[in-house]
Amino acid sequence: MLLDQILRERGLECEVEEEVITFKEIEKATPVKEAKQQKEIKGTVTDDKGLPLPGVSVVIKGSNTGVSTDFDGNFSLELPDGEITLVFSFIGMEPQEVLVTNQTHLNITLTVSSEQLAEVVVTTGYQKIDRKLFTGSATVLKAEEAKVAGVADVGRMLEGKVAGVSVQNVSGTFGAAPKIRVRGASSIYGDTKPLWVVDGVVLEDVVDISPDQLSSGDAATLISSSVAGINADD
Repeated sequence: MLLDQILRERGLECEVEEEVITFKEIEKATPVKEAKQQKEIKGTVTDDKGLPLPGVSVVIKGSNTGVSTDFDGNFSLELPDGEITLVFSFIGMEPQEVLVTNQTHLNITLTVSSEQLAEVVVTTGYQKIDRKLFTGSATVLKAEEAKVAGVADVGRMLEGKVAGVSVQNVSGTFGAAPKIRVRGASSIYGDTKPLWVVDGVVLEDVVDISPDQLSSGDAATLISSSVAGINADD
């Protein structure tokens, strides 16, 4: 017993087998590392009107760990123990950071970003239609892109600049209106002439004639268009 105690103090032990005594170090038990504790956090994300937001990104700040909300705006995420900051982000909404301590459920409300601009399309010069409701086609042509040196008529400047707009010069006479067709030669209303709107005011042609009449060869039809009097430099 005394020998065992002395050996144990020195980290040794002995084994006796068939008159052979063997001394060896006592194997130390490897300490088991405590598993990191995790907690589950659940919640719901809505907008400022109380409607659920699907697809909201819920990410642990400073990491790539996160989830997205489902169709009903719900989410569930495993978090390490301790204080964790969650970042909620969604397109068109102000991102929000929430500190999680002992909470098990969160109700998050995201507000519309103040920097978000409504996408609109100016269709006739005096009417604005939301892009989501607009079913036609629109092209924006800047003044510096349309201006052509030596061309006095604004209508002639559009030649070859806008898809679907055909501009044909039927006469070399100064002030003669070009033949302009929009979206092809056929129309439900039988008219493919452009509608000119300047500063919200609709400009009517001096005489209402069709594009075909312009190319008829009749000199009476070679009249100025509604925008012919506008200075191209302006």
